[in-house]
Amino acid sequence: MFCSASKLDDKKLDAIKALERDLGKTLVAYSCSNPEPTTLSDAELMKIKALEEKLAVTLVAFE
Repeated sequence: MFCSASKLDDKKLDAIKALERDLGKTLVAYSCSNPEPTTLSDAELMKIKALEEKLAVTLVAFE
């Protein structure tokens, strides 16, 4: 499962902001999905690993 910050239209964002004001709390919207991992060639995998090392992050490739 992969989760990330939700992309919200103005109407949804306004509703969340209104609830934040009402509650006096900060809310964070996120959505989850089940994307399919992709198949990578050895050359592609090496490029990804090199960038991971350079940026000190972990990257995941999806279709």
